[in-house]
This record gives sequence, C-alpha cells and structure tokens, in this order.
Amino acid sequence: MIRLIISLTVAVLLTACSSVSSRVDQPSQLYPYMGVVKANEQIARSWRDPIVPGEVIARAMMDWPLTLVADTVLLPVDTLVAVSNKDGSK
Repeated sequence: MIRLIISLTVAVLLTACSSVSSRVDQPSQLYPYMGVVKANEQIARSWRDPIVPGEVIARAMMDWPLTLVADTVLLPVDTLVAVSNKDGSK
C-alpha cells in the first residue's frame, strides 16, 4: 500500500510536464494554453505510436488535466508575454 501511495505521489508530482516543457523550450514564444496544445500533440503521438503500454491513459488522465490547471494559473503571464511580443514586433 505504501508503494502505491508513493508511486501515485511521484506520478502526480511529475505531471503537468507539458506546461513546463513548453515554457522551457520556447520562452519567448509563449501564448495562452501552450502546454495544453503540446499535451494534445503528445496524446495524439502516444495514440499512434505508444512507447510503453498505458502511455495514452497516463497522459490523458494525469498530464492533460494538470497541464490545464497549470496553464490556467499561468494565463496572465502568458497573455502579457504574448501582448508584449506582439507590440515589440510592430
């Protein structure tokens, strides 16, 4: 039982990685809900060509909802960056 709790805790702490990785990969090109878009792309890739069994379920059930929450929390920052990048390009 302890192993299950630890495994679930680690899995939850490592999720929302789509939100984090999208911001690390392209920090100057942020736009609202960028992590959710990346999560959708990864779920589609997992559906077509899974690396491990159950990968689609893990991404769809854990990563996507937590990425949605993280992107919602970071929405004001993403919006400011998107607006400043748009104004700077004129």
